[in-house]
Amino acid sequence: MKIKLILILFIISSGICNAQWILQPSGTTNILRDVEMVNENTGWICGDGGIILKTTNGGENWINVPNPASGKPLFDIDVVDANTMYCVGWFETILKSTNGGDNWFAIRNGQIGGTASYYTCSFINKDTGWICGDLQKILRTTNGGISFDSTYIFIADMFEIYFKNSFDGLLTGEGDIVKRSTDGGINWYQANINLPSNLPGFEDFCFINQNTGFMPARDGRIFKTTDFGNNWDTISRITFTNEDLRTIDFVNSNTGFVGGTTALLYSTTNGGYNWTRENIGFLTIRRLRFVNDTIGWVVGTSGRIYKTTTGGDPITGITNNTITFDNFELSQNYPNPFNNSTLINYSVRRNGYYKLEVFNIEGKLVKELFSDYRQSGSYSIRFESSALSSGVYFYRLSSVLNSQTKKFLLIK
Repeated sequence: MKIKLILILFIISSGICNAQWILQPSGTTNILRDVEMVNENTGWICGDGGIILKTTNGGENWINVPNPASGKPLFDIDVVDANTMYCVGWFETILKSTNGGDNWFAIRNGQIGGTASYYTCSFINKDTGWICGDLQKILRTTNGGISFDSTYIFIADMFEIYFKNSFDGLLTGEGDIVKRSTDGGINWYQANINLPSNLPGFEDFCFINQNTGFMPARDGRIFKTTDFGNNWDTISRITFTNEDLRTIDFVNSNTGFVGGTTALLYSTTNGGYNWTRENIGFLTIRRLRFVNDTIGWVVGTSGRIYKTTTGGDPITGITNNTITFDNFELSQNYPNPFNNSTLINYSVRRNGYYKLEVFNIEGKLVKELFSDYRQSGSYSIRFESSALSSGVYFYRLSSVLNSQTKKFLLIK
């Protein structure tokens, strides 16, 4: 009787488990690489084999839309408005739709066997957008793709690009590449971010408003910015396994999701400082997107599409693991603004090597306050600014695992 009861409970538990993430039919076994939803019902997916799928009923049906990609892998879809959208992929493929994704035509359509690829695109309206990939250059159009200007940047692989207006842009690439532009992509400078030298790159980031964004690294780190990518701080690190995080999405300042190649999805409800593991099956996650804090989609290998309407609730019957990462805390300096000198307080919760640096508004290092071993405890250090001119500066405390940055104002 006890054995029967356990079996019944297991079956019920399994049913609840499957209800959290529902597998939707895609009609393909190709890798699906991007999903973009404009609301709870309407969205698009692209992937290998020139696949473009569209749904108008929340994914109950995904329709395979014919297009000129001719079997070439497609990496990124950018939905501009209800009618206009762009899709990019291998062999310099650029597709465009002007009727809500029902029909597509080729702006550029390279030949199979070529080597150049476009991985990402960002359009701020139906005419103006940027496209990049592994060509060591960034394309820009201001006439809907009729013509393009090129800016050479000499980065082998650029994985994600985003412009919030005609001037301010952000891109990520191989290694430690996180770059900002303030002139429409003509010039780019490296963001202020503390990284190990062997990091393989960043493939995705997301913003919840004009300035606050999140970005995952392939070694499990989660970064946050509050100034549109000028400065990034490590706020947590996921270390359940050898994480290879590739995609992230936040629906508000607290609720977010991140996934990657280990078939695991993680969720947070406190702004990325703690993460809970969720298992959605045998899937390498390529992209996840949520339209609100409960409804979202995940796509990846084997043509799999998963949907949740419960915010990806932790799966019943599996122990949920939560990660915290708070080995030190950096306080706001006092006084601020200040003249000539100010006091910086910080506390260390774990013994280790730490470094405190000061940067100017352009991200250039102006002074290293210390770089040494610290035992757990509270510390204070006075910053003397006699050699600096008035202006906005940043001070950053970093360890081998993460960093925190604060802003202060010098007035003379």
